[in-house]
Amino acid sequence: MKQQTYELYAWAGLKDEEYYEINSNEKDIILPLLGKSPRQIWIEFATNVAREVYSDTWLNYLFKGTKCDYLIIKDMRFENEFNAVQNNGGYCIKIYADWVPSTLDIADKSLESMPDEEWDSIMYQKKDDRNFLNNQIIAFSKTFLGV
Repeated sequence: MKQQTYELYAWAGLKDEEYYEINSNEKDIILPLLGKSPRQIWIEFATNVAREVYSDTWLNYLFKGTKCDYLIIKDMRFENEFNAVQNNGGYCIKIYADWVPSTLDIADKSLESMPDEEWDSIMYQKKDDRNFLNNQIIAFSKTFLGV
């Protein structure tokens, strides 16, 4: 989704996903030509466009349009996504990062009420651990997939 919005709005100053992974403090800076921040653009596009047209848009995009042996979804937001991952034999891992500010965005609130015992695993990310995701993917692959 971030790639699609980048392609649509690069003309207005929206950068690619990798840029915001490195410069996360810029996700909430308003892009003057659009009057919205990158975070607002992503949320509105994903929820107000794709999910309003068809609630399982992203699930079908991933599960029917992706050809791979393993698929890592690093940004799951809604209960139907959670259920689809588990129903398709996947694992759902909740990552706590207390240092990340909480927002009132619908995309950030949907899975908050999901009890911890529903998740396949719980992980805690420290603020200064820049390699957290890569290290956890390696550990997960060894533990769950035997890779």
